[in-house]
Amino acid sequence: PMTTDPKDPTLLDAVSYLLELRDASQSFGAFVRFMHPKFKIPKFHDEIIEALDSLEKGTLGKHKLMLNMPVRCGKSWLVSTCFPIYYMARKPQRKILASSYSAELANTIGKDARNLIQDPLINKIFPHCSLATDSQAANDWRTTEGGKYFACGLDGSTSGRPANLLLWDDL
Repeated sequence: PMTTDPKDPTLLDAVSYLLELRDASQSFGAFVRFMHPKFKIPKFHDEIIEALDSLEKGTLGKHKLMLNMPVRCGKSWLVSTCFPIYYMARKPQRKILASSYSAELANTIGKDARNLIQDPLINKIFPHCSLATDSQAANDWRTTEGGKYFACGLDGSTSGRPANLLLWDDL
């Protein structure tokens, strides 16, 4: 049983956890660290995380961000998998359009993002964001709040697909 004694370790653990959840809902960096606590974030990822957080909050000073990095640096994981979930979960009615050089890569990234939004921790951080049960394809899914995610390769069609966020990964 939990006591109200502020020195009780159970109470302190609970308070600490709740503060981590709050921080993860308000900062992309805290979100990434909360979702992947064992991952050592390299310094250059911190710069990307800060830029993406500013982009989501509208404080970047511009509406576009281009990242050019060598392969195997974790940019797709960070920018195309983690960020869309944070971006959409903060406002679950947002629409995301992701594109890549091939439909196969677009589907893989879409599946990774879809699987992340289904993680039970997402619902703890963002209680109003969950995946709609009737729309769960790897490249085309929705939230229960009307948000939409669509991914396609360069030869795919984006006609009639609105977007608050456009992601181009390895075009």
